[in-house]
Amino acid sequence: MALTKSYTAMQASTSNAAGATTNSSNVTIGYGASIIAQVTNGGTGPTVACNANLQVSTDGGTTWLTRDSRTAGTANSTNYTFVFDLGIGGAGGDWSIARVQFTANTGQAVTVQADAYSTTGI
Repeated sequence: MALTKSYTAMQASTSNAAGATTNSSNVTIGYGASIIAQVTNGGTGPTVACNANLQVSTDGGTTWLTRDSRTAGTANSTNYTFVFDLGIGGAGGDWSIARVQFTANTGQAVTVQADAYSTTGI
């Protein structure tokens, strides 16, 4: 029996202004999800780096809890890629949906993006 997988563009590449917060769309975790978050600094990096927070919810997105957080650097013209894994019976076993929140960069805007690959059937 083959696994059934799906791809979700959670957050198309967009600018996250200095001091702003960008929340991606939700992804259903199902049997597991691998989420790839990217932060790209422009020609002048931010004063304080951007955080990519993996947030999870069990109530359809009314209440969000930060499950994990990664911090990009401040180097000019640099891309930072972070992978978050949520699996059935593991880190994601009790959560129904997830999203990525990009926040905390100051001084300069950064470009953010998030994609998910989910296992929807076994």
